[in-house]
Amino acid sequence: MSVVAGLALTLQPVAAMEQAIRVESPSGPLPGPPAIRPPMPPPVPREALREPSEPPRWELVEQEPPSRWAAPSATSPTAAAASPAPPSALNWQLVVPPVAESPTQPPAARPEIASAPTWEPILPGEEITSADVAREVEAEEAARQQAAAELEPEPPQPTFGGFRDLYRGERWYPSISTIVPMGFGPSGFMAGIGFSGADCRPESRTCTLYSSVSAESIREVGEAVLDGYLGFGDSSRSVGVLITQTSGGSYRASERGNTFERMQTGFALSRNFGPDTALKLGAEGALPWDQQEYEQAFNIEVPKSAFAVISHRIRLNGDAAEGLTEADTDADSNRNRIRWFPDLYLTAGLGNGVFRPSDAVIRSQIQEVKRAGCWNAPCSNERVRRALTQGTEWGTPYPIGAIALAITDQLNLITEWTGRNLNLSLSVQPFRNIGFTITPGIGNLVRNSDYNNGFAKDNIDCQGCDFGNAVTDRPIFYLRSMISFRF
Repeated sequence: MSVVAGLALTLQPVAAMEQAIRVESPSGPLPGPPAIRPPMPPPVPREALREPSEPPRWELVEQEPPSRWAAPSATSPTAAAASPAPPSALNWQLVVPPVAESPTQPPAARPEIASAPTWEPILPGEEITSADVAREVEAEEAARQQAAAELEPEPPQPTFGGFRDLYRGERWYPSISTIVPMGFGPSGFMAGIGFSGADCRPESRTCTLYSSVSAESIREVGEAVLDGYLGFGDSSRSVGVLITQTSGGSYRASERGNTFERMQTGFALSRNFGPDTALKLGAEGALPWDQQEYEQAFNIEVPKSAFAVISHRIRLNGDAAEGLTEADTDADSNRNRIRWFPDLYLTAGLGNGVFRPSDAVIRSQIQEVKRAGCWNAPCSNERVRRALTQGTEWGTPYPIGAIALAITDQLNLITEWTGRNLNLSLSVQPFRNIGFTITPGIGNLVRNSDYNNGFAKDNIDCQGCDFGNAVTDRPIFYLRSMISFRF
């Protein structure tokens, strides 16, 4: 017994020391009874499960301090002084959101909980620098500007022209008139050469000899002249200058061995007002190369004539095939596709000389003959011809105009009032990328003074005059053709 009692006395200080170490050491186990885990709830059947309306989250919860931090007793003042009051313990617990869906909702229709973001390491060489960010911002801005540019319509391209044919968007287009001048002028250096002819002219005083068109009538009374022009300047920014050249009587002159006799030069100034409107002022046949030869001609194909016209383009089918760049994927196919009824062109103005009615020309000729003193007195043939020539020139201006409907961008239907009669023609561009046009037409469709109707013989004091040989009794056929270039 003494041995057992001694062993117990020996173990008591050791146990007390271990207990003191456990209490004072923060790394030791906490005093008090061991923590007991709450029992796990029984499994819930799948039919009763409800999906949360949002992903679970963690919340901060404050708990009471463990028993080791309990307030000291009155019997242990030393321990109270040595152990300050600790703060509340911080623990985290999982908070599950409330369930919003019905437990009877089928599994396929239950919402999925969004997965948490994941972090991945960046390999060497894949670091994102400020230069990379700047390049990405620039690329996004360029893409935004390109998208905005695609939504904005391209500005319409201005329309220019040579003698009668149009030029726009790096290519030529058919004519919008045959006899009436048009308002559109040149841009850059332009040039062209061609011919124009008719199976008869009232001024030739031979149209009434043939009531129909035949090989004989064309050979006897038909006529063709050479046309050419040179254009330069810029009608859209400053002024376009057009110089025209016409030969008189080339067909019969070639039979005499001088195709280029009675050459006449004209000129015109043009100015664009916007991309679709242009004004042109000028004169045709104003400067004969040989004045004496010009005055002694029995008939003049292009008498000296002044004009002022305005032309306007109405875009019916837009510029879908114009203004495209080579970078466009379908640019070539769009340029070559047929556009039906793309444009309508209107031309209106004033002109004299050849742009006057037949009765006005004849009245002016009679006045010139009287002024020359050859009306009631004999005169030389040269003097009478000079008076008749002067009667065909200049004079009072009359309204002129033309309407051209673009059936396609290679085919125009033209109707025009030449100041004396109504014409109808069709201008064709056989090759899309070549400025070559063929414009056949028929003129004198209105039976006015050209048909010996409407002459006020009493007013012009010519009761004994026979106007039958100065007019026509049928329509007249025209043909104009020209090839144009831009340098």
